[in-house]
Amino acid sequence: MAARKKLAHRLLGFCVRHANSLSIALYVTALAVFLSLPSAAKRNYLDENALLAGFSHSQIRYSSGLSSVQDAFRSLAATHTPQHSAEAILQHMRIQHWWSHMHTLQCNASTLHGVLRAPHGNLAADYTAIQVAAAVLQYLQHVPWLAKDIVWIIPDVSCGALQMTREWLDAYHGAQSHFGQSGLLQQALILQMSNNTFNALHVDTTGWNGQLPMLDLYYLVKRLTENGPALTLSQDVKVPFLPHISKSLQAYWKHMWPILCFSWQQAIALPTGIHAEFAKYGIDAITIRTDMHSHEVAWSYGLEEGIIKLAVLLELTVRSLNNLLEQFHHSTTFYVLISPDWHVPFQAQIAPPLLLIVVLVLQ
Repeated sequence: MAARKKLAHRLLGFCVRHANSLSIALYVTALAVFLSLPSAAKRNYLDENALLAGFSHSQIRYSSGLSSVQDAFRSLAATHTPQHSAEAILQHMRIQHWWSHMHTLQCNASTLHGVLRAPHGNLAADYTAIQVAAAVLQYLQHVPWLAKDIVWIIPDVSCGALQMTREWLDAYHGAQSHFGQSGLLQQALILQMSNNTFNALHVDTTGWNGQLPMLDLYYLVKRLTENGPALTLSQDVKVPFLPHISKSLQAYWKHMWPILCFSWQQAIALPTGIHAEFAKYGIDAITIRTDMHSHEVAWSYGLEEGIIKLAVLLELTVRSLNNLLEQFHHSTTFYVLISPDWHVPFQAQIAPPLLLIVVLVLQ
């Protein structure tokens, strides 16, 4: 025992005497480990077996809900101004026998939400995205497998989408007895459509202070975009081309640049979408965003075809999430996304910050 104490004192004395040299060595080691993160990347996978991604076939394309909802919203766009659209959508919800509620918030704006009650037992969007959500909900009214209620949120973004969603969530989880509640919210999907035509889908995950949803939720949507509507989930980071370097270094840079961008996004602690507001209440949420990337492909989906494909994606995602008894349990929220198929796990990314913490202790 005395020998161990003597050895510990010697090691401590050595560290104190050579603190500067050790700090430099640890700095270099931390940088080397960080630069080697691409080699530690793993393929994305689903931990939750209950999701059964790819085992269900979409039926919504064969229902009459899509065409009827599109006709209804064409009429709505022609006969109602944007200021009166909320009342018209509310009336549509009541016709479909969905529980609905319009909540007036602090900045004199109103957020509308409806609840589709499950026969056995979140979406914030623009006008086109509302058509997609309405078609999916109208179809889900008649499916035999739905075991969970679905809450559909249409925020008035005149005061900012983040603020309106935050106030709605605070009201939902508050003590207001008249507010339309449907139990514990477990997952949320935010659909954001910037154009009526698109050729790319992005999934935004970063929340406040770099907080992330469970990786399974991200990869579930990625898997279903391929298996169901045959959509492409593209990377939201364009890797700059570096001339005069070898192919092996180009391949390394292709993985390293997304790591740098993802790390920077988490470091600045700002969210990439309104999904960030759901994390406060322990709700896994992502934003599914459509976009036009002319540099990637020369074609795009038109309005009607795009609505069908997004409706199929939402149907399959809801069906997979419907199989979960509670929230995600086996997945992780500590990861760095390199691409839709690859991520750096927590075990690899924790080493550089730990080495830097040791440097702070030495100094």
